[in-house]
Amino acid sequence: MTKTVVRNAIQCKHCGEVIESKVSHEFRKCSCGKVSVDGGLEYPRRGFPEHPAENHYEELMEYGEAQGSRNRRITSGNGGAYCGE
Repeated sequence: MTKTVVRNAIQCKHCGEVIESKVSHEFRKCSCGKVSVDGGLEYPRRGFPEHPAENHYEELMEYGEAQGSRNRRITSGNGGAYCGE
């Protein structure tokens, strides 16, 4: 079994808001605008003003186990399709 992201979320340490990206390319910013989350369950990405990241957000990402073909990702590009786990 493969480990996969089941929740892509963070909590801003400046305003306290929890923001979550549920689908690919779903960019979300907190209400104060200091942190952001993107990528849904495909490519978790974080945005923050400066290092260290721990000063700006608390990580709330959750992982699960991918089982069978139900959790396969299908992406297309260059005229073809790729199915990977």
